[in-house]
Amino acid sequence: MLVELCVSSGRVWAGILIIYIFAMLYGILALVGDPNVNRKTSDVVQPPLRSPKDDAGPGLVYEDDLFKISAFSDDSNAYPQGSLRNLPIDFPLAHGLAKPMPAIRAGSVRANATLAIGIPSVQRQGQDYLTPTLESLFRRLTDEQKKDTVFIIFLGDTDIAYLDERVRSLQSKFADEISAGVLEIIAPPKSLYPDWSKTVRSSFGDTIERSIWRSKQNLDQVYLMMYIYHLRAEYYLMLEDDVIATSDYVTKLKKAVEAKKNDPWVYMSFCGLGAIGKLFRRRTLPAYASFLHTFWNAKPLDWLQVDFARSKICSYDESEKLCVKRLKTVTPETQPSLFQHIGKYSSLPGKIQKLRDRKFKQ
Repeated sequence: MLVELCVSSGRVWAGILIIYIFAMLYGILALVGDPNVNRKTSDVVQPPLRSPKDDAGPGLVYEDDLFKISAFSDDSNAYPQGSLRNLPIDFPLAHGLAKPMPAIRAGSVRANATLAIGIPSVQRQGQDYLTPTLESLFRRLTDEQKKDTVFIIFLGDTDIAYLDERVRSLQSKFADEISAGVLEIIAPPKSLYPDWSKTVRSSFGDTIERSIWRSKQNLDQVYLMMYIYHLRAEYYLMLEDDVIATSDYVTKLKKAVEAKKNDPWVYMSFCGLGAIGKLFRRRTLPAYASFLHTFWNAKPLDWLQVDFARSKICSYDESEKLCVKRLKTVTPETQPSLFQHIGKYSSLPGKIQKLRDRKFKQ
């Protein structure tokens, strides 16, 4: 009886072993035969790049070479928007933000400048603050400073008629700065902006219109920052399109930076209002842009810039008082302010703002 039981048990275990072996062989064959396993990136079929010129009206200024890049190019500096190859892991990755390719570009500033000044601009009802802003900034630059300072105007709009008129107007008024490689004008592709009704919700007591407005500001800034990152300027200064500058502002800014050159600051502030006049080192831009892109529809830009700095130096094990103290050390503010806000009519229709920096001196 015992012998029969052992023989029977042996047959059962032998059967289980045979089934296990067949299962393993089946799995191996399935993996080998799967065309998606070990597939090289170069084997993935990518759609052809399409120029926005296909959807645009006449008269716009396009950088045609940006749309002649092969989708299978081996040049790491010429990958189409959204490519992940040869980019640091902290780059923002979606919608071509890692290496932005403008739909419109007028002018071409020099690379490797010491200071790049970025100015996002949108339509306003019956007001043009951008022109007096640029006049103020250029008027207070010396010829020597123009060799090492560049300006990027980001037109955050998809209205073809408006963009055509705006670009032509800026080209006419600031022809000297454009030809000298000091000023460049860009506008993003329509794909930068999502379906607002599906991606933005009202928060912090704001209306849905205001929530969309501030969320768009974040996307515009991410695009602009990453575009400037690839210009390889040492520093990026964030401005708005309705400010004026104090006299010799570049010299004063550089002196303040030199005084803090050995300090681990996240950004320096040259205006006490919101996100105006914030200076970043180039190396900080990918991480900051990624942070903004993560929370682009959650909070306003000036709140997120503080959150970004706090995330680097504040601990939940410490008091809020100590956090605020640390925050001041990594976001030093220069006084008097170098820039003053002059806009009365906001880019948000119907909003009147009278913000002025009392620490500004002409």
